[in-house]
Amino acid sequence: MPEHGSALNAVEVAPPERSLLNVPVWRTLTVGGYSRKELPKIVTKEFRVSLLGRDLMARPEFVTSATPCTIRLGRARAGDFGFTEAPYTPKFFERLGQYFYECPPETGPHLRRIYRDQPVGEWLSVFMKPITDSGGCPRIFVLADYGGLCLRARAARSEHRWHLAGEIVVRLPDE
Repeated sequence: MPEHGSALNAVEVAPPERSLLNVPVWRTLTVGGYSRKELPKIVTKEFRVSLLGRDLMARPEFVTSATPCTIRLGRARAGDFGFTEAPYTPKFFERLGQYFYECPPETGPHLRRIYRDQPVGEWLSVFMKPITDSGGCPRIFVLADYGGLCLRARAARSEHRWHLAGEIVVRLPDE
């Protein structure tokens, strides 16, 4: 498998159906430019990375783009989509996919590098195609600050439910 993949093209199958939600641009982020071996080394040298976060970055599905590209990111909550109770992962991700693009797999590590003013206690999941960890569990990246900036991974199993107020980073369409 080559060092660099086409992660950006893999998630740009079709634009979101409509933009009912008026989610503002929260951050612009440059992804790409590092190999799938280089990026984890850079992130783990500067930040705490959980064992599961490291595991995701070691999986073959964790691809990076050779060419740097700027993407626009927003933040959404499950409650923004009309759910009245915590949705299960498949329904929540299906709804997110109607409005936003999935983030490329390398978004979590790149975002961790630039999001240095994250408030203590905040946890931000990244809307992405889940990567199956070495134990067989589908997971996505999470940025957290619980007394120090870190990159983690959380389960995204079909039976997992999402808190209505929990925030998730989404990729906005290009202008």
